[in-house]
Amino acid sequence: GIFSSRKCKTPSKTFKGICTRDSNCDTSCRYEGYPAGDCKGIRRRCMCSKPC
Repeated sequence: GIFSSRKCKTPSKTFKGICTRDSNCDTSCRYEGYPAGDCKGIRRRCMCSKPC
């Protein structure tokens, strides 16, 4: 989803391995209670986002 406010990003605690699909990361983040998540950076980490 798109937030009108700033987004704070937090590494997923449940996602394991290299993040190749945003949908997999998004599912992990939603399980942790975040509204969304996607793969970020050179190291392809799963980052969960929430409004700040």
